Amino acid sequence: MHHFFLKILFTCLILALGLFPPNLEAKIVDRIVATVNGEIITMQDVNVRVEVYLKRSPTQDQARIEELRKNVLNSLIDMKLIEQGNKDLKIVVSEEEVDKAIERIKKSNGLTQEQFEADVRRTGMTMALVREDIRDQLNKMKLVEKTMRPRIIISKDAIRSYYKAHLDEYKVENKLHLRNIMLRIPMGASENDIRKTLKEAADIADKIKAGMDFPEAARKFSKDRNARIGGDMGLVSLSDLARVFREALEGLEDGQITRPLKLGQTVQILQLVQRLDKEEKIFIRAQREIQEILEQEELKKRFEKRFKDIREKSVIEIKL
Repeated sequence: MHHFFLKILFTCLILALGLFPPNLEAKIVDRIVATVNGEIITMQDVNVRVEVYLKRSPTQDQARIEELRKNVLNSLIDMKLIEQGNKDLKIVVSEEEVDKAIERIKKSNGLTQEQFEADVRRTGMTMALVREDIRDQLNKMKLVEKTMRPRIIISKDAIRSYYKAHLDEYKVENKLHLRNIMLRIPMGASENDIRKTLKEAADIADKIKAGMDFPEAARKFSKDRNARIGGDMGLVSLSDLARVFREALEGLEDGQITRPLKLGQTVQILQLVQRLDKEEKIFIRAQREIQEILEQEELKKRFEKRFKDIREKSVIEIKL
């Protein structure tokens, strides 16, 4: 599950930092195009952002460009209002927080600093402008977190109603949530080598039975690709599993592990995290996701209402 406003931040920036066509010429004439409670927004503020969008979707349609310019201006006005409101509430976004947000974006897209900066330059943007846009989104997130989220309570009845209305999305009967630890058997291994690998797996199983956390053991010992996430295999249909796995899982209770199992060139230990064979279990698994969905819907409604009130009370003059 993902944080709603963090997703907005990532989405906006990833769109802005995509691979766009090369240089698009534009005349930037600087003048004041709006004042927001006495603070100005210039034509250059608007046009540098319009250029980014036009690089993604070029057009010669002047009516479309003017509509885009107005939309960008309205967005800048909104962000200016949020920034002003945050000053009144003493909400501050530090340079360190902007740095951390950039690091998260780089990591989620597998970019080095050099690649990130190259993508920024390719759009015609500057790092200063990117940092400004990130700061704006963090200001919005902080305003929401401080003033709205703490007062949101989602009732169990609301969660249950949403679940019943979206049953098809959560229909996972007779599925198993599994984790695994996998050790590899080299091609051409001798019987002695296979026995050693089975013994190694048995020792790991003993450690788990003695109290070692299964995800910790997976991260430490497993050679599978999912080792870094604690060996989590997600939800699996029993019918999709190899026969040796199906038989080993029969009769296991939630949380228990299988004996070491040889399958092809691997030896594996499975943990049955949960058997989703009853509706109540399925509901319990779904309710955290549903709660977040309903929280985000409520947050959106409250933010729109509050922002409408802020706009109505503000002195905004548009000269575009």
